[in-house]
Amino acid sequence: MQLLTISNGKAEDALAVCVLRELQLLVPNLEISALSLVGQGLAYEKAGYNVLGPRQDSPTDGFMMQSFKNFVTDVRAGFLQMSLKQFRAIREAKPDVVFVCGDVYALWAALTFTRNPKPKMFQLQPLVSIYYQDGVTPEERLRRLHRIAVDSFVLPERLMMQKLGGVFVRDERGASELRAKGLSNVVSHGNVMMDQVVKPEVDLSPLRDSRDLLVLLPGSRNDYLFSFPKMLETATHLSEFQIFAAFSGDLTRLTLPTGWTWQEPSTIERSLSAERVALHDETRVVIFRNAFVACLHHARVVLGTAGTANEQAAGLGIPVVSFPTHGPQFTELFAKAQKRLLGDAVFLLQANSVRLAELVKQVNSDETLRSAVKRAGDERIGKPGAAQKIARDIATRLNS
Repeated sequence: MQLLTISNGKAEDALAVCVLRELQLLVPNLEISALSLVGQGLAYEKAGYNVLGPRQDSPTDGFMMQSFKNFVTDVRAGFLQMSLKQFRAIREAKPDVVFVCGDVYALWAALTFTRNPKPKMFQLQPLVSIYYQDGVTPEERLRRLHRIAVDSFVLPERLMMQKLGGVFVRDERGASELRAKGLSNVVSHGNVMMDQVVKPEVDLSPLRDSRDLLVLLPGSRNDYLFSFPKMLETATHLSEFQIFAAFSGDLTRLTLPTGWTWQEPSTIERSLSAERVALHDETRVVIFRNAFVACLHHARVVLGTAGTANEQAAGLGIPVVSFPTHGPQFTELFAKAQKRLLGDAVFLLQANSVRLAELVKQVNSDETLRSAVKRAGDERIGKPGAAQKIARDIATRLNS
């Protein structure tokens, strides 16, 4: 059985892999090909799947519609030519089953360019959450028109969803709204992103001291060029914490704040995937390249300017302190939207290192706040296990 998975985002690539691994256990005769509409599909390649298409990164990293400037940048970089090649790859694939992990654009591409007769098709919609609409002012709604397909299930997407064998959304609130609008094929089995944070990559216990752990999450986008130096400035006011950073950017592009220097990690730190150490007097920040989940499993507080990673921290009941950047992702508009999504689990301030440090200390020590974080994370993000449930549901529908 030939399965083609189509996704439009690096996070979506990784979520699709979680479901596909579980599905392969239930349907062993699957032959899987993948097409990432944003980026090179490295998550699929790492999982051993055949990756189709031009496999090309875009300058805005998938945030083409974030602003007119981003739109022009991607078009000039060849977005249209790349898209035509991707559509051709979908047309030539001839799958028996299509699994879409993404939003309205990915679903449109799948429905439009797969050959007739149309294969059985399923969608995991990991982006839209009705929580994004809570407390939005009319002015903010206008400013977020480019995000309308993330804030709500737009009419074109709902019409396309009706043609699918099954639709899986991230929370029960969204599923209930869609069912109320007549889509009987929609369910929520939970949020697949939480399946990614179950198993730590390494055991960081040998590196832990007696202090509470603050984890820095600057994110995978270029926001880190602004946010990580600001996090280091904040760290100078937090000597009572041990501090780790889960980092995926390019360290050579960073400009360290005044007084900070690079240091090589110790032998044991390097053996546990530490890449560098940032040092300022007695403040020491150990930077890990492939230990994000391990860091979260020890974290007491997160200081983050990340999208999915902030949500995963909140889902684990870890308070997230954040601040807006100059972009491309974690702008003030995005940060406020994440606050609406995560509710009491996230604490948003402007990028002032002293005030951020004070807030980190407060959420670390206030048990009432921490209890509210846990409740919000459980309700809005949920527990692990969604990938297996979705895979079982798809397998059942394929056999029906």
